[in-house]
Parts: sequence; structure tokens; C-alpha cells
Amino acid sequence: VAKKGDFSKNEATDSGYYAAYFNKPKTDDTRIWTYDAKEMLLRGLGEDAIIEFISYAGDNIEFNDAAAGFLSENYVYGDGEDDIIKAGTLIVTGGYRGDPLYNIIQIKGRFMSVDSETAEQTVTEREIDGYTLMFAEIPEDGEVSDISDGIFIFVPNVQREADLQGDISDCSAQSLLPAQIKAEIYRSDSIERADEKRLTSDTVWIDSPSYESLPEIILKQR
Repeated sequence: VAKKGDFSKNEATDSGYYAAYFNKPKTDDTRIWTYDAKEMLLRGLGEDAIIEFISYAGDNIEFNDAAAGFLSENYVYGDGEDDIIKAGTLIVTGGYRGDPLYNIIQIKGRFMSVDSETAEQTVTEREIDGYTLMFAEIPEDGEVSDISDGIFIFVPNVQREADLQGDISDCSAQSLLPAQIKAEIYRSDSIERADEKRLTSDTVWIDSPSYESLPEIILKQR
């Protein structure tokens, strides 16, 4: 048996469809595996259901419903002294499909500025300064590969963003959030050479949430 289950866990990024990937045999992890399938049995489908076989759909990235928010409490993600995100930190969250060893995630912003004399508005697109953490389930054998449900967290560098934006009276999230944000995921052919990368997926531009609407985000270790 390659895979069995029900339709409760949808791995499609479009809620109008249902998708399920085959996983590594005899494991419960989310690595994507291929099979020479001889038979597939599906029950509980309507008469109008359309069934298609798909190959691995490739890298994908998307924001969570709460794309940005404030961390509710300190989160320690490593063994180093500085491997901690402090409570109250502004973070951007989302999900990805890909291989965390070969993928690189960047967050871009559209920054609006208005000339005080002419009232002319200028839009600047650039990467937001900060760092990204990519989370993936580590299987018992330690062999991380393409997964379908990775999580990413982007932590903006508040002080650096204040320097880049120039005349900002404070370092609040309200000042530093651009008007719009988008996420991009890249893939490299080498773990050591992240500079040699190609864009494999991105999101659409979304409006940054207002400062007042930013929720608290809770991160828990499993």
C-alpha cells in the first residue's frame, strides 16, 4: 500500500481542488515519493468528480492567513546563544513546498514615498532586510528532501530597515512595514552556493496589515 487515508488533509494550495502526494513508504513524514502504482481505489466521490494524476508540482510559497504579527513569547530555535526571537518581535509567516537544503526564501516590499514639495508619489521595490528560518520535519533517517508542508518565518532587521528608510522618528512596525509585501522562493543547485539561485515560485503582492490589526503569533516546539 503506497498511501491510504481520507480527504480531510488537503495538500492543494487552491481550496477549489483536492490534492494528495505519495509519501515515503512505511513512514509518517511529509517527504514526496514516487511509485510505479498498479491500482488506486477511491471511495466517496460524486458522479461529477474529475480525477487527474499529477507529477510533483514543484516549489511553491504562500503567506499564512495572518501574514504578519508580533511574537507572543520568546522562541528559541537553535543551540546558539543568539538563536532566539524575542517576544514582541514583528515576524512574517507562511508555508512552502520544496527542499529546505536547496531553497532560499526572500521577502520583498513596495515602499511608498511622497515628495513634500510636489506631492509626487514614488514606489520602490526591494528586499526587506532581515533573515528567514525554514522549518521542516526531520525524518528518523535524517534524509531531508522535497516536502509538501514546510513553514517559514521571516524576521525583519528593524534597525537596518530604519537606516535604509532614512528619516523615521521611531522603529515601530507601523513605520517599517512597506505598503505591500510578497514572498519569493529560489532554488540553488548547490548547498554551498546560495548565490547561484533561480526563482521557482512567488506570491502575489498583498497589502501589509495595519499596525492596529497585527495579531499575536504563538510558536511552539513539537
